[in-house]
Amino acid sequence: MGRTRAGWAGLAAAVAAGVVSLGGQAPATDPWAGVAERYVRLVLAVGRHDADYVDAYYGPPAWKADAEAAVTPLAALDTQAAAIAADLGSLADPPQAKDDPELWSLRRQYLTRQVAAIRARLSMLQGRTFSFDEESRALYDATAPTHTEAEFTAVLGAARCPAAGRGPPHRPLRSIQERVRHPAGSPRPRLPGSHSCLPCPDTAARDVPRTSSSPSST
Repeated sequence: MGRTRAGWAGLAAAVAAGVVSLGGQAPATDPWAGVAERYVRLVLAVGRHDADYVDAYYGPPAWKADAEAAVTPLAALDTQAAAIAADLGSLADPPQAKDDPELWSLRRQYLTRQVAAIRARLSMLQGRTFSFDEESRALYDATAPTHTEAEFTAVLGAARCPAAGRGPPHRPLRSIQERVRHPAGSPRPRLPGSHSCLPCPDTAARDVPRTSSSPSST
């Protein structure tokens, strides 16, 4: 994983957090506007160290110009990120939050997680290494599930065996195939193994009756 989706940050992250208007000016009554601007500027600054970090930016041109004017050291950027995280933890909800407390809670949660992802990326740029699960958790707040071989075997067995109540595995694919339009005169593609059933793990192999379109056996 070489990048983080915090790379959206441009104006997209700020808009998602509800803290910057389309014109680039924050509502006068929004006490979170300053934190939002610092967050967007921080991501733009990180993008100076990682060209793939910011996918697109549609915010105020001046913010981007400021980021391009100089390269801020990684350690200094991490200090900025830590300050933003601290402010998010102590920032009080404005009076209007009582009208939609869930929205304001989500705004705080969103920015907090994004800033944590930024700090993780900064640490990687400074040479720190993570395991796969550590990196996915730090950058994306997600961890891939872990399954045993026995669990996969059970799922494959149920998919292969008509007796499991799900029918031959080709039926869902065949249903989709029948709804696909093909150019006139072109042969309809055939699904590999669509006329037989893989053996059930706990029973003898079962043959699926051939359809009328199948070539007769000799």
